[in-house]
Amino acid sequence: MLGWRARIHGVLQYTLKYLFYKLCSEQTHTLLCVRVKRKDDETQLQSGKNKCIIGTSDSRATLLTVHFRFPSREEVCVEFRMSFENAEAYLEGNQYSKVVTKTLINEFYDWFGWKKDGKDSILDIGSGPGNAFYETLYSRLPENFSRIVLSDISKPMVELQKKVFQGIDRVSSEILDIGSPIDENLSKKLGTFDHVTSFFCLMFVKDQQLAMDNIYKLLKPGGDCFHVIAINSPIFDTAIAVYEKPRWKDYCTGWQDFFVLPYRKLNEAQVKEKAFNFMKQAGFSNLKAEIRYDSFVFSSDEAKEKNLRVMPTNFSRKVTPEEEEEFFQDRLQYFDQFALGNYRDNTGKIDQPNSLLILYGKKPE
Repeated sequence: MLGWRARIHGVLQYTLKYLFYKLCSEQTHTLLCVRVKRKDDETQLQSGKNKCIIGTSDSRATLLTVHFRFPSREEVCVEFRMSFENAEAYLEGNQYSKVVTKTLINEFYDWFGWKKDGKDSILDIGSGPGNAFYETLYSRLPENFSRIVLSDISKPMVELQKKVFQGIDRVSSEILDIGSPIDENLSKKLGTFDHVTSFFCLMFVKDQQLAMDNIYKLLKPGGDCFHVIAINSPIFDTAIAVYEKPRWKDYCTGWQDFFVLPYRKLNEAQVKEKAFNFMKQAGFSNLKAEIRYDSFVFSSDEAKEKNLRVMPTNFSRKVTPEEEEEFFQDRLQYFDQFALGNYRDNTGKIDQPNSLLILYGKKPE
């Protein structure tokens, strides 16, 4: 008679196979890798090219504690709605933000109140996978900087930050929602900083005043903050046009809570006035603001599609892979429609207009 462990193993193996075939029939672009280990047996199932790891089991551990699960469509929708959860894809698709961030840091580097001894501490908000910060501001810091803390609301992004800065002393990463109250434990863990920076982050924060209040509290007396905030962009126009399309209205309820875009469609004077009001109320002084007009420049259609695919999609209900691809194709179509004039030059590059707010403030000593 088979032992109870063998029986459970057989049932588990059959169940995994059933779920595997069922999943593959529903999602044609999924790679499922399941390993069920025993002393004398090992099974591995796989299909497709993108991986979805659902768990492992090992007979050397008690089988009663083994668990596995497929992420539900509802969970996937929540992840898309909350942040840039597809961290690996975003790592490849954020070339624009890296290039622009480097240009702006070079231009406005002297705005920062850098310490004479070089022992500055920096908190970066909404760091994404961390590669943009690594290739831009980090490369300009003196070797004896005090500490750097990268942060993001997304756990997958924070995990990527740790990989990007692996082996580098005095650099750490934290999960941080700058638009929500910061609890006492996290506040003590973070401490205060000489500088707080954010690049292409704050336009997604619903409570702008709370964000500025939090940034103020995270600064040392005499510390300063530097932010790059997108004002208008064909990316935003595209996203909103698709969200408001009758086909997707029921799929994207509440998108305004994510695509906050507090300065969209304001003129330069209105943008600066609104930003300064948030900062003054938080307590900042020595305020500075500049508006820069830049462009999305993609080397090819493939580069454009990569960028559009990694932008957040705030689905509020279940979607199939086919619906998600249809949604993306609509996004792609609208993006091309928002081109102003002939946006392809002789090299075939794609050039789209974009406006940015560069914002600075200092905490009084």
